[in-house]
Amino acid sequence: MGSRKQFRILYDGMLDIPTSLNGISVLSYDLDHLGKTNHKISVSFTVLHINQSNTVDDIRLYVLSRDQFVTWALNCLRNNNAYLCPVQYSHYSGQVPSGQVTLQVHSGGSLHFLLDNRYSTFSSKRVAIRIDEEWEEQTGQLDLVTTIPPHDRSLEDEAKRMICNCNHTLKIISPYADMSFVKDILEKSKSANIQIITRARDEFTSDKRQAFGFIKDNLKDNHRINNFVHSRIIIRDNEEALISSADLTQDGLMKQYNTGAIISDANVMRKLLKYFDEVWHQSTTVQTKAK
Repeated sequence: MGSRKQFRILYDGMLDIPTSLNGISVLSYDLDHLGKTNHKISVSFTVLHINQSNTVDDIRLYVLSRDQFVTWALNCLRNNNAYLCPVQYSHYSGQVPSGQVTLQVHSGGSLHFLLDNRYSTFSSKRVAIRIDEEWEEQTGQLDLVTTIPPHDRSLEDEAKRMICNCNHTLKIISPYADMSFVKDILEKSKSANIQIITRARDEFTSDKRQAFGFIKDNLKDNHRINNFVHSRIIIRDNEEALISSADLTQDGLMKQYNTGAIISDANVMRKLLKYFDEVWHQSTTVQTKAK
């Protein structure tokens, strides 16, 4: 058993917040705490609007749990729907032009971020705000990683980890690849034995053929082609593997919705290594044109 750090962006953008009685903007998120340790939320914000006196305005940030938010909302309703200042909160920034805070998460549920513009200079505000979630989770003999653009890139992180952390051998099946990952693979080939199976050059789109050429020229006989491969597999040091639906491309690991499984069970690894060897022997070496 080990642990792996995870990270996702909950919000990263601009908010235009009015002034006077309606000068409140709320961002709300449901957090899953199950199986997470060292679970944190980080918030940073900056007021971008400059008022007529050429000074930067300030604003208030409140962070409320679900129960605190419900209490605040009910108090507002009891006061003829007038916005009141929260009495209970997990964090209050004070009246500031910018700020940042990291909060520990101890349980699941919703978290609410209130930006209050009712008490500063009487002008609307544009606020840049970013909210990040990070945590650690236990890993066993089987784990799931995903790509959910734009915030979840755990599948990409695991692919890079396996490539960069291999000590002896790296076995890869990926129908297609691009330069974003080929560079890491070729760098690792200086210290580890790498075998890779792709489809033929003609199967690559024109923007990815450079990557095919780099693989062929650098790995030589350790690069084989098979136009019928559909698997996406990375095997590190014959000890663990990543089986996924993503090619080793930016599109596959950053822009598309893909899933993968990390496997370290010895019996499964034996079957997977046998599968790779059979596909390797049924694939052909890349023919180099005579000069």
